[in-house]
Amino acid sequence: MTKKKCLKVLFIAPSPPNHLNRIRALNIIRSFKELWHSVFLVSLYKTKKEQESLNAMLKEVDDSIWIYQPFWRSLICSFIGLFLPIPLRVAYCFSPKLHIVLNRLHKIHHFDLVYIKRLRMAQYAGIFWLSAFIDITDSMTKYYDNLLKVSKSIFQKALCFEEFFKHKKYETKICNQFSNIIICSESDREYLVANGVTRENFYVLRNWIQSNDRYFKFNPINKQGIINLVFWWVMNVDTNILSMDYFINKIFPLLPKNYKLTIIWPKPPKTLTDLATDRIIFLWHIDDLRKAVLNFHIFVCPIVSWAWTKNKILQAWSAGLPIIATTLGLDWLSDELVNKLEYADTINSFIEWILRISTMNQESLKKSVLCISETINNTYNVTTMIQEFLDTKMKNE
Repeated sequence: MTKKKCLKVLFIAPSPPNHLNRIRALNIIRSFKELWHSVFLVSLYKTKKEQESLNAMLKEVDDSIWIYQPFWRSLICSFIGLFLPIPLRVAYCFSPKLHIVLNRLHKIHHFDLVYIKRLRMAQYAGIFWLSAFIDITDSMTKYYDNLLKVSKSIFQKALCFEEFFKHKKYETKICNQFSNIIICSESDREYLVANGVTRENFYVLRNWIQSNDRYFKFNPINKQGIINLVFWWVMNVDTNILSMDYFINKIFPLLPKNYKLTIIWPKPPKTLTDLATDRIIFLWHIDDLRKAVLNFHIFVCPIVSWAWTKNKILQAWSAGLPIIATTLGLDWLSDELVNKLEYADTINSFIEWILRISTMNQESLKKSVLCISETINNTYNVTTMIQEFLDTKMKNE
């Protein structure tokens, strides 16, 4: 790769990047390095496990500062946030120490680009102003708008309404106040534009995969043997809990006994783990998702309310897994990929597609998934996207 001007990048994260639920942040940093730019990482962390993730990041960045934010302090900030016109997610990440550190860095360093990950960290963007790029990734207003429609308990509905109302004002304010807003899909951008956000402030930076992490290995299905279904996500997020509750209780009992379901992700709620059987397995934490997925046959994505499905679908396809999803996973995909995704919005159609894939000619299925994997590798390459982003947004700086 031709070496270009080295940019000095400050990357601000609410939590340590990793290859699981924070893979977008990790891939952005890796791409900056691959493109010869220097990266200074500043991140909050809460637990020993997160501290280990930051230790692993040392080889990915040129320098870093870690700021301990204990869980109890975040809870106090969130409680105070109940009485303020800011979302609880924003209050949760409030850190006076981080403010001090970032002000000091701003005075002693010249950063060409300040990359701020997530809307909840936009509260620190005012320190840098024109050099700040805020990657909100997904619209939180849209998230709570959709979650409100499917929430079950009164407490859950009340919390969703509170966060929806506050995010609608806060997210609009941030997206209009700063001229460099990054978002991962056109549909989320259009949702915010319809709510009064200036379209020109957005840059759509789609989700992606890291080409060096491509690990295609098709696992053929023996319809007479065990057929392994898999789902992975953050299992303390309401949309994912609702999705698995729906799949486990409505769809899975109607499948033949040779089907097994594995749910991968830390901290699943007790309401789900109580449903574990010899056919329903929970893996709370794994060190390398890439190796784990090679043991499965089909990735199921039964999203019943809007959620952040982008990276997971790309990862599953790249790994060689056929996918069955609801249509809520389609609004961000290119037409080329939408036409290749098996989607189902009813219990019967979900079961029908699972059984159909299980009985397909496996060589034909392998060729189909391999074709999709190659498309993703070419179209959703993170380093190419980051270079295009820099060429577009930084050329006049």
